[in-house]
Amino acid sequence: MNRRLWIAALAVPVLSAASLAAALPAGAAGPAAASGPAGSYRTFGSMRAALGVHLAGTRLPRPARVTSSVFKSSNWSGYASVIKTSVTISEITADFTVPSVNCARSTLGTSGRAYDSTWAGLDGFGDNTVEQEGVDGFCTSTRGAPSYFAWYEMFPNAPVAFTGVSPGDAITVTTDKVGRDWVLTLHDLTTGGGFTTTQPCPAGARCRDASAEVITEDPGSATPFLDLADFGLVNHTAILLHASTGVRASLVAPRLWNTDEIEMIDGSGKLMAVPSTLYAGQAFNIGWSRGS
Repeated sequence: MNRRLWIAALAVPVLSAASLAAALPAGAAGPAAASGPAGSYRTFGSMRAALGVHLAGTRLPRPARVTSSVFKSSNWSGYASVIKTSVTISEITADFTVPSVNCARSTLGTSGRAYDSTWAGLDGFGDNTVEQEGVDGFCTSTRGAPSYFAWYEMFPNAPVAFTGVSPGDAITVTTDKVGRDWVLTLHDLTTGGGFTTTQPCPAGARCRDASAEVITEDPGSATPFLDLADFGLVNHTAILLHASTGVRASLVAPRLWNTDEIEMIDGSGKLMAVPSTLYAGQAFNIGWSRGS
């Protein structure tokens, strides 16, 4: 794996919302989430709620530490910052370019699908909730075109999907704790579209704001049910965390949080997706290695 940071834009064709929706099979992984959990959302620009769409929800990782700052996981790859003081992380913002999924080079899991999920959010690394938003790309055939959807998720509630995002789009995401709620926003800088939603912590859950993550995920039941789609390379930039004390800092803020690298591996220990080293604590990329 080339550990050199490479930030590059992708030039890819734009798929229509109709073609994206048509690519979804009946009974796709994850429950329908058109109406969403409690709270409301607002779309702007060309982005629209994808009513009736089923997306695979987050699967919490079971990371295994291999060095003082590196974990291995069967379904996550990226970086996670975990608080080390009494403060909490009240906000994370991050930019990424939607990666272009290559279905011809993707192996399909036992579900008949290969998936890639790119997101940023709070919690999930060591607890039972995640407040997050991002973009999914997935294949239902090794010959057909991939499908792309933006989404937000207040795990363990189901993800809520939106049309209007394409590979190569420049995306900004923000998860912000405001009072007792979380404001989740995704803005497609390429099209001007996006969504914003205000959500409470899911009923019966405890949203601790104890960690922040920037992640590529093999969601749902992960491999072998959903193999990791070949996403090539995804670039993450402009990552910034906001502590409850008012301090804004990058992923590297030793007085506030420890930041760990997460490498995705398959059942035999082979690397599936690996992040590059961090640049100034605010940028890195993740490269695909294998689907399962």
